[in-house]
Amino acid sequence: MICAWIILFACLTQFIPENTSAVSQTAIKGITEVTLGCLSSVKTGNLPLVAGIIGWGGLCVHCQIMGFVLKIKVKKTLFFAFRIIHCALSAVICYALLYFFPCNISVFSNASEILTPGLSVNIWAGLGMLLMCVILIFDIDSHKKVC
Repeated sequence: MICAWIILFACLTQFIPENTSAVSQTAIKGITEVTLGCLSSVKTGNLPLVAGIIGWGGLCVHCQIMGFVLKIKVKKTLFFAFRIIHCALSAVICYALLYFFPCNISVFSNASEILTPGLSVNIWAGLGMLLMCVILIFDIDSHKKVC
């Protein structure tokens, strides 16, 4: 069901007209789906907007977790109110941090550049990481009781 929400909101965001401003597109995509909103924010370069989008989480994520929210008997209005507060606080705190610690580095530079694959830097480091992954997979016991 989670993939269905992701696909639904990814398709819905494709209906945003191309003649809308980059900030409007980012805001709409950020409200509906967090990943597309963050990716769209590359055009604006507005880091507090990205922090707000991540703080909000997107309607897609909210739909995915709504079953759990209702199980623990949290009111929907209260849930959305605190998500909005979280969004606003994230943006304000990011803005304040950028005021005191300005940075001129492109945050999403990896979206436009070809990156070196992680395992191609050092063969021994790559093999070590793969070995640790295999050990982790065999170490996880699926029969353990969590609670």
